[in-house]
Amino acid sequence: MTDERRVKETYVRLQNLHHKDFEHFISDLWEYDGWVTEVVGGPGDGGRDVIATKHERTMRTKVVIQARRYKNKIQPKDIREVNSVTDLYSDIDAVVLATTSTFSDNAFKDANHLNVHLWDGYRLCVYVLENDLKSVLDEYAPPFSELPLSHEGVEVESTLNEQNYFELDYSEEISHKFAEQDILNALEELDEYRIGRDRVKAIIRLRQIVENNCLETEVVEFFADNPYLLDPTWSNAKFERTLTDSLQEEFSEIEFKQENYRPDIFALGYQDVIEIVELKQPGRKIGWDEVKQATTYTKYARNQLSESDNRKKVGCQLIADGFSDDAEKWHHINKMREFGIQIRHYNSIILEAVKSNQAVIDLVERNSKSVGNTELLEEIKKLKSYIGND
Repeated sequence: MTDERRVKETYVRLQNLHHKDFEHFISDLWEYDGWVTEVVGGPGDGGRDVIATKHERTMRTKVVIQARRYKNKIQPKDIREVNSVTDLYSDIDAVVLATTSTFSDNAFKDANHLNVHLWDGYRLCVYVLENDLKSVLDEYAPPFSELPLSHEGVEVESTLNEQNYFELDYSEEISHKFAEQDILNALEELDEYRIGRDRVKAIIRLRQIVENNCLETEVVEFFADNPYLLDPTWSNAKFERTLTDSLQEEFSEIEFKQENYRPDIFALGYQDVIEIVELKQPGRKIGWDEVKQATTYTKYARNQLSESDNRKKVGCQLIADGFSDDAEKWHHINKMREFGIQIRHYNSIILEAVKSNQAVIDLVERNSKSVGNTELLEEIKKLKSYIGND
């Protein structure tokens, strides 16, 4: 396996590339793999730094690559920006984001959902070293010995270790691929496992939040960070914002009437369906105030968009552990259902998350057994009990 010292030296050299040189370096790497490439990065590139095309028999594959020479972590907004090129160009088969940096956990989640392929600094370093492509890097980057000594230190060490490539426990199957020099497949499986592990841990955290009746503010922040647990198509969740500001940010061409409506969460779903979420602290029930509030927010968004000739759909969810038994409230709740507002229980959200992520949970369970992670195995057992109680 590639030793850490060579990886870190190569990583430092990547970080010292000019951003234009990094685009050409990425282009050369894809050419090595048999692609025909064109560097198009610059003003008006529409998010396309490199276009790579490959013809195999009767099939043609066209990939757009965005090359970002960053030192800070790539965030979800960067993933969404890169993915937006699919709306502009209909002949694209795949989108790739290649960076000298790393990706935040939420960026990984969004990329997995949007099917954006990720190459971080570590993967690029390994690819260069395992395929003996140092000469390609030499064309653009000075030798490591000529770089400032300050780049050798803690910053490089911590940046790589943040992604846990040198510390993450992984199964014997992945370890075997590393040992057999099957580096790229091993890295792909390692990324798949890491995304799966983080998703399982999020579901576990949701179960703990619900069982411990955590404060509403904590629940709101959790779902804002993990909106896919409410709906797999959701992205770009916001909280602690007025509804007017959130709408204005997404639809800047429209002049919205200013109101101080402040929903718990605002998100965008499939085809930019607007989603509004109001929730209660776990253990508490929905009352008449929440019914009125959800209806007001939904009507406001629908009316504002309708007046602008924008036909975007608006959905709303009310989340709690049940409803009061007042007859008048039940009457209005039924009216609310007719209005298209979805009413959900916390336990049903956990159950749906476990069912829809069953394959991921099984993957993490197998890996946890392989490395002897008894704590995670116990938490997974509790999650699976939700299916048994269904």
